Amino acid sequence: MKNKIKFKRIMFELKDLGIQTVYINFDGGGDDGDIQHIEYENDSTNRGLYDQVESISNKTEDKLRDWALELIHHYVDMQYGGDWVNNDGGYGNIAINVKEEKYNFNYSQRTTEDVGWEGEI
Repeated sequence: MKNKIKFKRIMFELKDLGIQTVYINFDGGGDDGDIQHIEYENDSTNRGLYDQVESISNKTEDKLRDWALELIHHYVDMQYGGDWVNNDGGYGNIAINVKEEKYNFNYSQRTTEDVGWEGEI
């Protein structure tokens, strides 16, 4: 699977940088959606989150974004049948345990339901 190979390569790079956990937040709606924020945690005992890790290259972060967008497409569009970018869209997060090479994917679909009735008096 193409996505699994990408995931393994990214995990190797993140491990090499000493990163233990990655949090990816995404949001969509109104015909648009993107990765909103990526946070990196480098020490599980010090729970200190920071937005940018100076040693992570733009290329590595771009690979991580591309991987995440493929994963969102796989789960939300293909398996769930949702639509995270059109109309009200959806949002979620992906938490990656770099050491164990596992992720936890959470998604919420925004929906608006309009109901109307017609009748005679």
